[in-house]
Amino acid sequence: MVTCGRAGMWVALAGIMASSCGPAPVPKDSLAREEASQVQHVLGLAYPYRIAEWSSYRDRGSTGVLVRDRLGRRVRFFYMVPEPVSRMDTTSVDTLRIPPRYFRLGGDQSMRGARRLSIGGQEELAILDMLDVISLDHFARPTRDSMLVVGQSLVRANDHRAWMKMLEGLSEERMTAMNAALMAVTARSRDPRGMVLWIRGRGWQM
Repeated sequence: MVTCGRAGMWVALAGIMASSCGPAPVPKDSLAREEASQVQHVLGLAYPYRIAEWSSYRDRGSTGVLVRDRLGRRVRFFYMVPEPVSRMDTTSVDTLRIPPRYFRLGGDQSMRGARRLSIGGQEELAILDMLDVISLDHFARPTRDSMLVVGQSLVRANDHRAWMKMLEGLSEERMTAMNAALMAVTARSRDPRGMVLWIRGRGWQM
């Protein structure tokens, strides 16, 4: 039996002690509470979550994220830039698309052992829910959503420098939370078929 507040408890029991001292914490936002429940069910992570690492890769823009929960458990995932289209044969298709970004889950920082997730699958949606919850721990929903409208337009224009300038003045933790929100909303809004690159009769488009 663990008694809350008793001195001299082993460090190894810290997670158990935290979970037994009163009710487990929940997000203030009602929709975020539902998302946190899904994250617990699918990924096994207990709210609140903290982004411990945010890494960029030299493959035209893939991102790696390491998240820890309140009990010290962790999940690593990657938001991947797809492999470039090596051969564009426009003679046999009416529409040519660029493959969409996708997620990998698990593995180490070099992506060894990470497995690709299905777009729109249960695990991907749980990751997006988790990113939503993290952002709403740091921003009220109206504030976050208004910033995301601007952020999405800047991402579509490939103006990441303007987005980072917009975040100037925020703490590092709040900047990370807003980037998490932008990743989630960008992934939710992408076309799983990929972006249109070429249409017969109209030529090359983006």
